Amino acid sequence: MEKILTSLALIFSLFLLVACGNSQASKSADKKSDSSKQTVTLIIKSDEKTTKQTVSFKKGDKVTDVLKRQAKIEEKSGLITSINGVKQDEKAGKYWFFKVNGKLSNTGADQTKVKNGDTIEFYMDVYN
Repeated sequence: MEKILTSLALIFSLFLLVACGNSQASKSADKKSDSSKQTVTLIIKSDEKTTKQTVSFKKGDKVTDVLKRQAKIEEKSGLITSINGVKQDEKAGKYWFFKVNGKLSNTGADQTKVKNGDTIEFYMDVYN
């Protein structure tokens, strides 16, 4: 009888260890997926208002991909011509520009890849 109780206690202990081990593995997997979430800050400034959002993105996304998910845009030859109904004004020389981490981009929005933690700012300005 004592052998049976000892055996049952041993089996119960093994089940308990296995269950706790799986719980820890699950928690580790959850932490990895949270820490691998990639985000950028998207700022859109117009004369009417300024919006600021934290946006998730996928590996390989370009600035245009992120912007399209958050705003209604129009493009012409790869250039952003309208964001949320605010159109560029060619007669006044006002166009949409964008900066990444405070620096004016040398490439178009459709060619600029986003990186985790980037701050992307769209704003309308006069082109000289």
